[in-house]
Amino acid sequence: MTGEIIEIHSIKKSRNEGENFIRIEFRLDGSSWAKTDLVPHFRNFRRWAKLLKIGNILGNLELKDAMTIDADSFPILIEGEKIEIRKGEKFGLEELNKLGVFG
Repeated sequence: MTGEIIEIHSIKKSRNEGENFIRIEFRLDGSSWAKTDLVPHFRNFRRWAKLLKIGNILGNLELKDAMTIDADSFPILIEGEKIEIRKGEKFGLEELNKLGVFG
């Protein structure tokens, strides 16, 4: 499945104590809508971090249900621009903001 990133929300507090997440919205093939929630300190976030830019078209997305992309997908960049991330770079709110994730 492919999808275009249409919105990246600011970091939000999770229902789980001490957890934060970022909601990403996509326009999928056939103009349907889906979202995924990414937790910056979870291991799978590294797969997504350099691809998180509005307008990027990602492939290899797996659906959990009709409106949710599995955050454990292994996304690939089909069209757009990667964000440069240095090895060992942290993913706190400040660092993500500096990378331009939130626009």
